Amino acid sequence: MILHIVLTILKVLGIVLAVILGLVILLLLIVLLVPLRYTLEGKFHEEKEAGIRITWLLRLITAVGGYRDGIYYSLKVFGKTILSSEKKHPKGKPEEDQELQDEPVESMIDKPPEEEAGPGTEEAPGSPGEEKPETSEEETAPEEEEEPEETAGGKKKKKKKAKKPKKPKPERPPLRERIEAFFDSLDEKLESFEETAEEISEKISWWQDFLTDEENQETFALLLREVMKILCHIRPRKMSGYLTLGLEDPYTMGQAMSAAAFLWPFYQEDFRFTPVFDEKIIDGEVSAVGRIRLGYVAVCAVRVLLDRNFRRILRMVLKK
Repeated sequence: MILHIVLTILKVLGIVLAVILGLVILLLLIVLLVPLRYTLEGKFHEEKEAGIRITWLLRLITAVGGYRDGIYYSLKVFGKTILSSEKKHPKGKPEEDQELQDEPVESMIDKPPEEEAGPGTEEAPGSPGEEKPETSEEETAPEEEEEPEETAGGKKKKKKKAKKPKKPKPERPPLRERIEAFFDSLDEKLESFEETAEEISEKISWWQDFLTDEENQETFALLLREVMKILCHIRPRKMSGYLTLGLEDPYTMGQAMSAAAFLWPFYQEDFRFTPVFDEKIIDGEVSAVGRIRLGYVAVCAVRVLLDRNFRRILRMVLKK
């Protein structure tokens, strides 16, 4: 009988644990496989606006952010605002609040002293309520003046103030000692410069060995491949609109043209890009839609972490 009860309890616990484990696996699959969908919008005219909207699981979670006369953002879960940049106004009728603000507020400070003290009472200037400024002994003490000294002829002469003794000037070391001190300091500076140059040369040689190592180069190539895969995965699937761009700096304009040439095969049908040289201008409207699947990003990250040399480099960087 007792064994039957124990087996029943174990059976129930096993079912509960299996259900919990199944829910955890289901939740993990939902997070990894259900994509994050984003929408980018921008208007670049006299007034510039830009915004992004990210939704997940049929807008179960919605995040909005951007710039329109200032930065704005909001986060909603199940349609309820959790975080927002908009200030909430207190509940209450605006008319009543306005009336309260328009009414004059009477205070004891605004009343004249006659009403506060009552009729027939006046405060003397020396009343105990008033505090007299305290004067220090130095201010009250009479200034000592120099008394003239009478001479035998009846003429008055002022006493001469005693002159302060001049401080003796420090004696300068002889020229030979100064020259020796200069060359000693010069030797110390040269030694410190040599040590700094040795440290710099050691670092340069270490980086050369680190970058030219074949195993490290394979790790860098693997990291670059996975990063490019992630960028291709998260790129917008659809882009529409037009953009006229011009920059004064030719180098920066060349970089912008390179990026446009890289993206041109994906958006040449729905998007129009017009470059302008030797003029600073930006005008257009852009709309882009894409998605990010966290499972794909996680798989790329696991591929990199499985590389033994990458883990060694990561430990070395973390130690520093």
